Amino acid sequence: MRRWLAVLLVGVFMVAGLVGCGSKQPAPNAPTTPTTQSQPEAKAPASSDLSSIMKSASQVKGMSYDVVMTMTGADNKSIVSNGKMYVQDQKMRMELESMGMKMITLGKTAGEFFVYNPGTNTAMKVTNPQQESEAPNAWAKESGDTTGLTVVGEEKKDGFDCLVVTQADDQNTKMWIRKDIGMPARVESKTAEGTTVIEYKNYNLGTQPDNLFELPAGTQITSMPNLPNMPNPGQ
Repeated sequence: MRRWLAVLLVGVFMVAGLVGCGSKQPAPNAPTTPTTQSQPEAKAPASSDLSSIMKSASQVKGMSYDVVMTMTGADNKSIVSNGKMYVQDQKMRMELESMGMKMITLGKTAGEFFVYNPGTNTAMKVTNPQQESEAPNAWAKESGDTTGLTVVGEEKKDGFDCLVVTQADDQNTKMWIRKDIGMPARVESKTAEGTTVIEYKNYNLGTQPDNLFELPAGTQITSMPNLPNMPNPGQ
């Protein structure tokens, strides 16, 4: 989950850097802002088999879904980003809207991805082998090994029955895992720098078209080996 979050953060900060100096033409299929529902209090730990849910989720190779990310700093100021995600095997496409700008991030090869501006038909190639894309089911191991995960309760989230799971990491990660498909409905991470909440909605599981992960013809590409001053989740 950490490496996927890093890619999402890159998109947010790239958009932030372009506000006021780039074209504001809309990206294709720009998402609408979903409604955030209140959180009911967790029930007692569930008897559902987390290992079985994990094994099932690990088999999913392709999907699309909507995502809302809220980053709140230590000063209690928040940035809300809305996006549409497509995943197929190791390939990823993110259509992100943040701070009035729209951007598309494409990743096909481990260790690199492209941040595409549809308004100018230009793309920034970002290379960072330590921050690769991951799907929402990256938490799930094919073996069903739940080491480091603790079921602390169950809740309904967006109308779906979920296991509430904590993860033993340095981000105090808490996940609401849907019992039906094994994908998270919500993930919360907390560090000294602030809190990040990711909400996942409108899952569509299945093979995604290859052309979603290609840059348009004629795209002008520039390279950046790494993003300066990019916060690294979990550190």
